[in-house]
Amino acid sequence: RPGMLDAVRLAAAVLMTAAAVSAVGNLGFVGLMAPHAARLLLGGGQAGLLAGSALVGALMVLAADTLGRLAFAPLQIPAGIVMAVCGVPVFLFMLWLRRDRL
Repeated sequence: RPGMLDAVRLAAAVLMTAAAVSAVGNLGFVGLMAPHAARLLLGGGQAGLLAGSALVGALMVLAADTLGRLAFAPLQIPAGIVMAVCGVPVFLFMLWLRRDRL
């Protein structure tokens, strides 16, 4: 049953991600997304990946905080909520792209 095994693998990846995010908080999601985004931007080299991940993560939090403060001007939306709304679809898309390697 290859279809069933694929579904279990995808569910396991999603559950492990949800557990990690719930353990460290909403902004901990940046730690899961930033290295993947940095690898897409910088390529596969290890030399600048750590610094690139830190820079991309900082920019992601800055953009989420700015969007949360300016989107609904009198109200302020926490950066963690904005990160979740923007980051979860991207993370699911990346899981979908690598579904045959899970």
